[in-house]
Amino acid sequence: MQVQTGAQFKPNLYVLSWGLYPRRITIYLKEKRIIDRVSIKEVPVTSTGLGSIPGKPQGSVPILEYAPGQYIRQSSAILEYLEDLYPEAPFMRGTTPESRARTRELLDLSNEACSFLSFYLHNGSALFSGFEKQSPEAAGQAMERLELLFSQIEDMSDPEGPFLAESGDQPGLADIVVLATVQFAKGVYGIDIVKKHMRLTQMVSAFERRDSAIWDDAPAELTSVARKFNVKDVEV
Repeated sequence: MQVQTGAQFKPNLYVLSWGLYPRRITIYLKEKRIIDRVSIKEVPVTSTGLGSIPGKPQGSVPILEYAPGQYIRQSSAILEYLEDLYPEAPFMRGTTPESRARTRELLDLSNEACSFLSFYLHNGSALFSGFEKQSPEAAGQAMERLELLFSQIEDMSDPEGPFLAESGDQPGLADIVVLATVQFAKGVYGIDIVKKHMRLTQMVSAFERRDSAIWDDAPAELTSVARKFNVKDVEV
């Protein structure tokens, strides 16, 4: 089946501007300087979850409609697709087999860290207390695992920095994923998940001086609840 591409169809990207996974894509588009090549569609938030807008299929965001009725629904897959589609500089995966392999390692660890952060939040934040059974023990274990993964990321990062892979003064995919995770935890839930990790703190500080990293605030009515933690014996 052939699909429309190029000038025939401008891809639609459905996002939540402050969302954990959608921000990966919007930061990438700004750093890659291709944000004008997609139509950004902001999805509203309602009291029961994501709202609907014309054209958006069911499901969580981000969703990239790269051709009419053709979708990519996972943030990592969207990033890989866009980097394949626009292989010109700046190169976000590295320029050698070794640097690309290192980027992949960092991405795998960063995605795993995201999963443990989500598990921690679902078991600790009041935002989920009325919807899910919460476990202080599970939250604590998730945070311990997150800390371990961040330490592993630091151990394999470029010691000269400021960014994680050997990319000079240009952030790559791994930096984008970690930054989006750190900013989401801080901006929505009020927790600093890199305060024990100086190498990651260095990267985040350098990245946040770039225009692409400007944070889009989440609704105050959401953050006021999200920042109340029911799990008192877990450090936040």
